[in-house]
Amino acid sequence: MCVMEVAIAASAASGLLSAAGALQQGRAAKAQGEYQAAVSRNNQQLAEWQAEDSEARGRQEERRHRLQISQLAGRQRATMAGSGLALEGGTPLDLLSDTAQWGELDALTIRSNAARAAWGHRIEASNQGAEAGFQLAAGRSAAQAGITAAGTSLLGSAGTVADMWYRWKPPKRASYPPSTSTRSTISS
Repeated sequence: MCVMEVAIAASAASGLLSAAGALQQGRAAKAQGEYQAAVSRNNQQLAEWQAEDSEARGRQEERRHRLQISQLAGRQRATMAGSGLALEGGTPLDLLSDTAQWGELDALTIRSNAARAAWGHRIEASNQGAEAGFQLAAGRSAAQAGITAAGTSLLGSAGTVADMWYRWKPPKRASYPPSTSTRSTISS
């Protein structure tokens, strides 16, 4: 093989290797996108579980608080009744009413805080779901870009090889049987 044949072969091989590399890079980016999407889906599920946990803890805390207020009101009644106060009116009734109202406000605040915490976790779950979709799309796009880059590499290399081939014309080999014009020259 002469130097020019080696150069042409090397150029063709370079194009093939570049195309293979672009395809592999696209596949790797797609796999990474799929992995990241799976991580985001896992995080989405965790956030949903956290939302459910926040709601459950809120219900439990609200029940506990209502029980404490009920116990407090019972102790207040017992203390005032034990002191001989009439519970049907005046200050004792106002005190019991305030205890019930403030206790209810606190219970509703606990419920509201739990709902807000759950809402925050659900927003995070939604964001993670969107991120999973984005990662999958990015992976598919990268795989397509790898295919496009491989095609571009192959076309570019084919053009280079063709240009090199047509600039370097290998010596013509004699064809057999010789053409008629060659025979006439030989017989004369």
